[in-house]
Amino acid sequence: MRSALSSTGSLLSGWRGVLFATATIALIGSAPEAGAAAGPDPRDPSGGRRPQAIAVAAFPDGGEAVVVGHRAGSVSVVRAADRALLGEAAVGGNITSLAPLPIGTDARGRLLAVDHERGQLLVLRLAPPAALAVPFPAAQPRPVAWVERALPTCPDPMRAVVQDGVVAVSCLWSRETRRYDFTAGADGAPEFVAGWTAALPFEGRELVFLDERHLLVADAFGGGLAVLDLASGATRQSLELTGHNLRGLALAPGGAQVAVVHQELHSGMHTSSDDIRWGVFLTNSVLLLPVEDLVAGDPRMHRRSASFDLGTVSSPSGDPAAILAAEDGQLVIALSGVGRLAFGTTEARQVSQVRVGSGPSALALGSGGELFVANRWSDSISLVSVADRVEVARLPLGPPVQMAAEDRGELLFHDATLSLRGWMSCNSCHTDGHTNHRLSDTLGDGAYGAPKRVLSLLGVRDTGPWAWNGRIRKLEEQVVKSVETTLRGRDLTPQEVADLTTYLRTLDLPTRREVGSEDAGLVARGREAFSTYTCERCHAEPLFTTPGVHDVGLTDERGNTHFNPPSLRGVRTRRRLLHDGSAGSLEEVLRVHPGHGIVVPDADLPALIAFLRTL
Repeated sequence: MRSALSSTGSLLSGWRGVLFATATIALIGSAPEAGAAAGPDPRDPSGGRRPQAIAVAAFPDGGEAVVVGHRAGSVSVVRAADRALLGEAAVGGNITSLAPLPIGTDARGRLLAVDHERGQLLVLRLAPPAALAVPFPAAQPRPVAWVERALPTCPDPMRAVVQDGVVAVSCLWSRETRRYDFTAGADGAPEFVAGWTAALPFEGRELVFLDERHLLVADAFGGGLAVLDLASGATRQSLELTGHNLRGLALAPGGAQVAVVHQELHSGMHTSSDDIRWGVFLTNSVLLLPVEDLVAGDPRMHRRSASFDLGTVSSPSGDPAAILAAEDGQLVIALSGVGRLAFGTTEARQVSQVRVGSGPSALALGSGGELFVANRWSDSISLVSVADRVEVARLPLGPPVQMAAEDRGELLFHDATLSLRGWMSCNSCHTDGHTNHRLSDTLGDGAYGAPKRVLSLLGVRDTGPWAWNGRIRKLEEQVVKSVETTLRGRDLTPQEVADLTTYLRTLDLPTRREVGSEDAGLVARGREAFSTYTCERCHAEPLFTTPGVHDVGLTDERGNTHFNPPSLRGVRTRRRLLHDGSAGSLEEVLRVHPGHGIVVPDADLPALIAFLRTL
């Protein structure tokens, strides 16, 4: 990863004088058209812009624009014809999704963006390139893009997809999907009407319209899929795949199949050098599901499905992050953990790879067949020829930045080249710092043979000691052990250990939602029950854990009976519970968990569970 960053830094330096000056001037002293909402002040790009969304849209006066959305809250605009960076504009807090937004008969100049940080849908308007002097404009009449509409939506929105006047939005921690309908208003800008809100059994992320009547939503962490009726929001089908990290959905050409990019952790395998080297512990794949069977819930779907792997022992494939179906039948998959693209088809099952920038995370196709790739860690976009399967150019989106310790640690956390043969990263099991809800047979508890539930790392700074047996006393020691015995990676330098640990200490739990007045009494009774049944003996406030190990009547496959109790903070976000994942709900835990021989009566269960869900 260091070599990739080094080469990118050299490339960035060469473009610095022209491109960054253009981007900077586009942000200073500029104003949008009369009546349009100006964006917030530009953010300090220290740590990088972190491009993570990309779309190709038409300029208002013709030609194509490549718009890149950044975690830093800005968008960059590139003219596709000559690959000129026209500028950068601050528009929000954390742009996680971009899609062209045709209004009426006008399909030019507008995009729909998701601002994850501020919980908003943003309608972005592009300036005509003729209004921009490139390079070094003396006086910009307006920025390259601005916010025309801001629509509050759910907390933590992730993705938005657009089809025939309908917008569907995935909402992460609230486990919802929302529909909006839009039309052109009197001023030509879109007007939105809220439709249904659908509850999901998982935290949703990726979305795709299967046809004009059905929407497919994918699990952000585990392997859940839900087919929603587009008219009512009702769940038509819900299923759980054996894979996890469903990081891309795409309809294959012709619409008969939907491609699902995923990883799969095989809990029957170990993190031995051989199992990691040969890719039998964790695999990266594309699953092709028949749309007709998926919508109908046909039990024969698994026999009609197909899949292909994205890498081999000699071609690393860690952490697939996005997929795109080209018109010629090719499927393109971004392998974010190793800085590559994988090319395959629905028929051939043979994959070739192309190197791009560091951390490719989003893909968009131009009208001429050019593929644009947002490279998250190198602050660049790659231009790739789909026909020739080669990177044609790499364009920096700004000057090189000096990363802080937590930024360097985040990069290492997502770096699959740390693992033997590049099969996986820390993020592969601890998705976005959380968990993939799977069992993993590592040396975390000192031996193989008793797979343990992958723990969430959200709030990990406060949950020491670490490991299920509580033997790790320093987080730095846990970092070293995980890279050495789980990833089977190289020796980390002291600086890398410090950086990774610094990043882990920044991982926060999801914001707790306010308890409504109608639930306050139930929660209060649950708090009393928590004390009455001495739950704090193992889960003491304020962190709702204790540093020792306890015998609570559970035994693993190797006969271990004492376990370090995980913190109950954020327990509402965990789909499997207990060390072996044998419980699928808090109610199931409280009914079968013997604890210290104390049984919680059924009458107190609802209140106790309501309290636990507030932690």
